[in-house]
Amino acid sequence: MSWPGRGRLGPLAGVAAGGALLAHVAAYALVFADAAERRAHLAATGHGAFAPFAVLALAAAGIALVAMGVRAWHDDRPGGGLRTAGRLAALQLAIFVLLEVAERGFDLGAAAGDPAVRLGVALQLVVAALLAVVLGLLVRAVRLVAAALQPVRAPGPDPIGPATAPCVPPARARWASVSRRGPPLPLPS
Repeated sequence: MSWPGRGRLGPLAGVAAGGALLAHVAAYALVFADAAERRAHLAATGHGAFAPFAVLALAAAGIALVAMGVRAWHDDRPGGGLRTAGRLAALQLAIFVLLEVAERGFDLGAAAGDPAVRLGVALQLVVAALLAVVLGLLVRAVRLVAAALQPVRAPGPDPIGPATAPCVPPARARWASVSRRGPPLPLPS
């Protein structure tokens, strides 16, 4: 990946996996506020493989954030922004919808009828926008730290060299020209 919003999508996909997980958990927690009801709904809709997905998504997001931080240390391209938010939203929606449809045996109608899935789709957009802001702040923070840790160069000799005009003491300057060149000599005729 060249950077969030540009080029390959490796680290951005890792962040999107973490964002999809965050919005998924938030959607189910908001729709099914009662924990027992939520567990029963999750069990009925095939969320048995959710724990391994959650571990992979969190690991991918962590690795991606470290990779983006390292890249920000060495690179001056911008991070975050609308383009990054759009790419994150597209990736998160794809991950979330694919996961929900797969959990229901690839029955798109069953996934679309679930209120938690409908809220989850909307939350993917919100989480993507928030993650884009967080990525922009991460890039800014890393660059500030990198600038603060750069060695300060001591003032050295002037690279141009000393002044080339001769220094004439003020008392002598009244009677002499600043230039070393004298008056023109008469030409023999």
